[in-house]
Amino acid sequence: MLPMTIDDIFLPKVYIIRFLTKCIQQLYTTNMIRTQIYIPQDTHKILIHLAREKKRQMAEIIREFIDKGIKSVSQKDTSGKKTLSAIMQLKFTDGANDLSSNIDHYLYGTPKDHE
Repeated sequence: MLPMTIDDIFLPKVYIIRFLTKCIQQLYTTNMIRTQIYIPQDTHKILIHLAREKKRQMAEIIREFIDKGIKSVSQKDTSGKKTLSAIMQLKFTDGANDLSSNIDHYLYGTPKDHE
């Protein structure tokens, strides 16, 4: 017959709680790196207040602030779409017509390939 409640299980509740805690820690540590920082006392007090108010862990709130800060600072487009679009708008009428076959020559000054 299978146990019906946690009290019927042979292991004490303490071991089960420790096991579940380890599982949760494992979930966090697979995608995160532990780091330590110094923050002013006033900032710490505000974070404690926010954590209690939102009923969340202070670490979650700090991670959220860091993510928002990074996103606001890095509004720079690194995809290259703007640059490619600008190049496409250029109207070249003259220039090297052997650019693809002699790209090393035009970039680095190596001798031209003659076909």
